[in-house]
Amino acid sequence: MNHALVVANTAIRQDAEGRYCLNDLHKAAGGENRHRPSLWLENQQTQELIEEIAKAGIPALAQNQPVSVVRGGSSPGTYVCKELVYAYAMWISPKFHLAVIRAFDALVSGRKPEVGAGGIHPEVARAARSTAWRIADEMRQMYLNAMGSAARPEDHERSWEAFSIQMERIEERLLAKGREMLRKNSPQAVANWMLSWRPEGWIRNFDWRLH
Repeated sequence: MNHALVVANTAIRQDAEGRYCLNDLHKAAGGENRHRPSLWLENQQTQELIEEIAKAGIPALAQNQPVSVVRGGSSPGTYVCKELVYAYAMWISPKFHLAVIRAFDALVSGRKPEVGAGGIHPEVARAARSTAWRIADEMRQMYLNAMGSAARPEDHERSWEAFSIQMERIEERLLAKGREMLRKNSPQAVANWMLSWRPEGWIRNFDWRLH
C-alpha cells in the first residue's frame, strides 16, 4: 500500500484484507461518545447493509467479511469495508461524510495529504497512533498478566475500554511532542523516532529527546 487514507488529519489504518479501522474514523470525527462504532454497528439499518454486502462475497472466507474485529496484537480495532466506511461517515454527519469522500478522492488521485489544522504531518500522526496503540496494548497485557488466572471475561472487556482511553492519552502526548520536534526535525525523522521508541517504564518517565 503506497498511500494511507487520511481523514481530518488522522491516518486510517487498514488490515491485511484492505478493510478500514472504524476506531480511527471515530477519532477523526471528533471521538464523541454518541458516535462510537459499537452503537452504529448495533443499528438495524447497519446490520441489513452488512448482510447485503456479505451476499456479494463468500461468507465462509474471512477475507470476504465486511466487518472484522481484532483484539490484541499491534493493531486492534474494528475494521470494515469501504462501503461501510461511507455509511458510517454518513451516519455521523454530512460534513464528515464529505470529508471521507474527499479523502478517498485524494487517495485515488495520488495527491499527498496536506498538513491539517492541527499542524501535524500525516506521517507523524500515523506513527503516533501506531505507537500509542502498541504501548497501550503492552500495558493492557501487563494488567491481565498481573491478574493471572483470576482474570474473568468481564475483566478482559474492561481492560479494552480502560486501555483504549489510555491509548488516547498517550497519543495526545506524542502528537504534542511531535509538533515540537517538527520545528527542528524532518517528518520522517520524527516518525521513525516514535515508531522505534519502547517504554522503559510508565509514560510519566518518558524520555522525549530525539535519539
